[in-house]
Amino acid sequence: MIVEDRILAAYLSEIARVRATAAGTAETSYYGALQGAFNTIGSELQPHVYCLSQLSGGSAGFPDFGLFVEQQVSRGQPLNWRNGGPSPERGVIEADDVPASLGIKRGSQQVTNYLSAYGLVLITNFRDFELLEAGSTGPQVVEHFSFGRDVNAFFAWAAQSRRSEDAPIAMAFTEFFRRAMLRRAPLAEPRDVAALLASYAREGLARVTISSALPSLSALRDALGSSLGLNFEPGPKGDRFFRSTLVQTLFYGLFSAWASHARSSSTPFDWRTTAWGLHVPAVRSLFEQLATPGRLGALGLVEVIGWAADALNRIDRSAFFGRFDQAEAVQHFYEPFLAAYDPDLRKALGVWYTPGEVVRYMVERVDRSLRTELGIADGLADPNVWVLDPCTGTGSFLIEVLRHIRRTLEAKGASATLGAELKDAAMRRVAGFEILPAPFVIAHWQVASLLAEVGATFDDDIGERAAIYLSNALTGWEAGSVNPHLPFPELERERDLANTVKQSSPVLVVIGNPPYSAFDGTSPNPEGDLVAPYKVGLRERWRVRKFNLDELYVRFFRVAERRIADVTGRGIVCLITNSSYLGYRSFTVMRERLVTAFDHISIDALHGDSRQTGKLTPDGLPDPSVFSTDFNPEGIRVGTAIATLVRRDSSEPKKAQVFHRDFWGSAKRQNLEATLAMDMQQFVDSYTPSNPSVDNRFKLAPDTTLAVYRAWPSLAELSESDEGSGLLEKRKGALLALEEGTIRNRMERYEDPAVSFETLRSENIGPVIDAAGFNARTARARFLASGGVSSGRFAEMMEHPFDRRWVFYTDAAPLWNRSRPGLAAQQAAGNRFIVTRVQSRKAGEGIPVFFTSDLPGDHLFDPNARPFPVKRILDALPGSGGLALHGGDIVPNLSNRAREYLDGIGAASWLAAGHSQLDALWYHSLAVAYAPAWLDENEEGIVDDWPRIPLPTSVTVLESSVALGRHVANLLDPSQPVDGVTTGAIWPVLRHIAVLERLGGGSAAGIDFAMTARWGARDSRGAVMPGPGRIDQRAYAEGELPSSAELTTLGETTNDVYLNEQIFWRNVPAEVWDFTIGGFQVLKKWLSYRSHAVIDRPLSLSEVNYFRDTARRLATLRLMAGELDANYQACAEASWPWRTVSSVET
Repeated sequence: MIVEDRILAAYLSEIARVRATAAGTAETSYYGALQGAFNTIGSELQPHVYCLSQLSGGSAGFPDFGLFVEQQVSRGQPLNWRNGGPSPERGVIEADDVPASLGIKRGSQQVTNYLSAYGLVLITNFRDFELLEAGSTGPQVVEHFSFGRDVNAFFAWAAQSRRSEDAPIAMAFTEFFRRAMLRRAPLAEPRDVAALLASYAREGLARVTISSALPSLSALRDALGSSLGLNFEPGPKGDRFFRSTLVQTLFYGLFSAWASHARSSSTPFDWRTTAWGLHVPAVRSLFEQLATPGRLGALGLVEVIGWAADALNRIDRSAFFGRFDQAEAVQHFYEPFLAAYDPDLRKALGVWYTPGEVVRYMVERVDRSLRTELGIADGLADPNVWVLDPCTGTGSFLIEVLRHIRRTLEAKGASATLGAELKDAAMRRVAGFEILPAPFVIAHWQVASLLAEVGATFDDDIGERAAIYLSNALTGWEAGSVNPHLPFPELERERDLANTVKQSSPVLVVIGNPPYSAFDGTSPNPEGDLVAPYKVGLRERWRVRKFNLDELYVRFFRVAERRIADVTGRGIVCLITNSSYLGYRSFTVMRERLVTAFDHISIDALHGDSRQTGKLTPDGLPDPSVFSTDFNPEGIRVGTAIATLVRRDSSEPKKAQVFHRDFWGSAKRQNLEATLAMDMQQFVDSYTPSNPSVDNRFKLAPDTTLAVYRAWPSLAELSESDEGSGLLEKRKGALLALEEGTIRNRMERYEDPAVSFETLRSENIGPVIDAAGFNARTARARFLASGGVSSGRFAEMMEHPFDRRWVFYTDAAPLWNRSRPGLAAQQAAGNRFIVTRVQSRKAGEGIPVFFTSDLPGDHLFDPNARPFPVKRILDALPGSGGLALHGGDIVPNLSNRAREYLDGIGAASWLAAGHSQLDALWYHSLAVAYAPAWLDENEEGIVDDWPRIPLPTSVTVLESSVALGRHVANLLDPSQPVDGVTTGAIWPVLRHIAVLERLGGGSAAGIDFAMTARWGARDSRGAVMPGPGRIDQRAYAEGELPSSAELTTLGETTNDVYLNEQIFWRNVPAEVWDFTIGGFQVLKKWLSYRSHAVIDRPLSLSEVNYFRDTARRLATLRLMAGELDANYQACAEASWPWRTVSSVET
């Protein structure tokens, strides 16, 4: 529930509660509801506004409430209000009984007196509200709000549970209260004006949302979508985006027209003349289509626009423009507007203010590269240099380009011609595209203001304008495409002008900050598959099965690369974007194309990634996003980088020289800009060369991975088969359960044809919730037709490391999202699996390899699991619900190169069908992967790619490693008892680990095992989220203390891990508790899914003991560290040449 919904719900709930008692007074008993709403909203304002009831009195009487600003309720304020204190700065409130008419209260002498004394009075009967000021003929209603219900309907509605349909009225209700408290606030700061304008826009959006007139705008919706090159998708998201676009256009058009008027006139602004103040035809046309009396009236916007215009007329113009012109418009106006207007939409659109230091740095880098790399002496000021910002926003980059041109021209002695030359650049060769009308308006305004500083203006009568177009930068580039005729000539003209730039202009520079998210609720009109060249060979050549190249910044990179490399033939690309493309596997082909399309690439890595680094520097200090500002401290979650790519000429082939440097910490923006003051040699030396190549997948960051590690085979290279990812359910857990009986009972009811689908859905039995590509009703019908439960089997699946689930498995579509029939058939026939991942999501993932005999789940690893069968059972064929035949040949699951290795070291016999060592290489891999030294020495390479394993040249060393790996496998497989660890005489060092105890002593059973220590809980979507739990770190007690050697591997301290306030597992050593596999802290992850808040039952005795046994298995793996490290070193010191080190280095 969002804030507005909560405020309305609290207000109405209190009203209903008072009414239900039948014991309150007619008016005053409802004061608490009103005061609570005002104070909740007032606490969010700056300064805070406090609503005080039952005032002690003043010269005009005793108002029911007074609205005080924060400073007035601070200590030490002078008392200047007769009878008790300061006058309420933001006005007073006078309430009446719910049935009363506001007309009587409005005309009362009491209200007249209050207006005379305080200037602003809000009157209400708790269902209708009017904000009054003194007018020439008496009290004047300046704004109003009503729930639109008579007395009985109001009380009945207040008593109901709140529904999603209440959201628009909740927004209108809270915005009215907010504006009432701001009415008397000074209006001079751009941020304050933006917030107030956003409040009226939210009110307008609420009215448009509930209006029945929106379908009448379908022609405009289609035309705008066609002009922009996108579709407003049918449904709530598309409707929301279109509504938001309309409302932003209205209110930014209003603001832009007011600003033009207020700069040149001291007279009041008349909003009905707004269209005359809009100088860009496309925006003027949009405004005119919306602002007709019939349209505005039908949408309920006439009075809201009037209120907003009245607010604009209250602005202290000289103070506002003095501050506005000195500041950056986007930071101090547009971003606060969008953040207040619709913060969710702002985040969804990926709209982020580009800090000035970054903009200045990038523009200066481009100018220098033009001069030094392309030989253009005047850089950006050269009249033949065409610049394009394909994601203009409010125009920060283009404005800085024009400023740079101005400085260069002034340095060259331009005087009387300065305005004309700068205007020519702005109209002809400094171009931009923007898809949202509001920032589009601001960008045009900023260009006009900059030109005005040098005495240049656009002549509207002859169509002069800045070369910034309302357009989707990702479409329209292909010459000869047919564009449909649009019913609005201005929009058609805007599209055609933009397409002329895309198809004909000799763009030499592409610069900007592409959006970080797609526009939710829209879909671009496809122009082929824009990023298709970045996918060529990903699967076949690079073995990247799962990839996501649909992020918008990737498309913008492709637009820029294609324009400079394929069309102009030379030029510069300078973009600040998500930094994931620098090293992630999905972007291998993209990187290869960039390296072979440009001559010089420099990367300024700005870091700030919440997932990879936790927003910490290598020294553990804060490393915020480069987009973190005083206004928006959070910034964005992803790491960022600036790429400057230079193509000197059209000669082919190319192999770019690539250079990289890092910026960390809170001062990174300032440090980045400061490098511009370095001399040329210092600047060059601040970068480190990168050496992108096939062997490091063309990484654009320096590859510090040891060349010898790169020479080893990856697990994917060892395997002959490729079973893809693990099993993926995506049915809200309907096919999974912690207990076998639970899933059996659930599926037996699900398959009962006497139970209707509606009943199953109401009981939430089985997969009954529709999802993308999944119709639950149809799926159930197919399930019954295929034989129900007999079409599959009940089996255990490894959901996370050591975290098992019972599942109903079937390969009969579409019950599972991804059933992986071949994988399931191998498991049913008795195969076992080495599980890893393609690439780590972040550092600190722990050991990147696991072993299981269960069905491997897709989420076994973060971000997803890739299981490799340790052998191939030839008759384990899919198609029988995951069951498998038995008795056929069992052969190695090894690639040809892996077979060559075994043959080369004299172990060719191991390749024979049925040989006891045919799966040896996989167990050898397991032994190496669990060696701490392997993980420490090769951390960067391990995080960045498939795990790579050295293959020993000695059969004896290999045999020893395989034996060790088989023992590791047994420890990782909960279905395998391990003597001395889980069964038999437990080793002394393990005997005291994870022992269940009760505080004060005594036994425990049954309800005592309820895990209430807050290890996990479900969020609003039903997903399990980890909690803090309770863990007490302490020193080892007498009898627990390991030997000095054991202490090194188990950790210097130990922990008591609590189920609840009384029951705990005693002595879980630090290194056991922290044991992490595949991105999951094993024991903590297991606990989170068994919290009482999640499973609503106590743990069973077997579950309690499972935790103990798992802790002991992990402790054993820790205790094996010395043996595992020695084995790894023996394998690494004399490894078989899978590929030569020299080939990797080159």
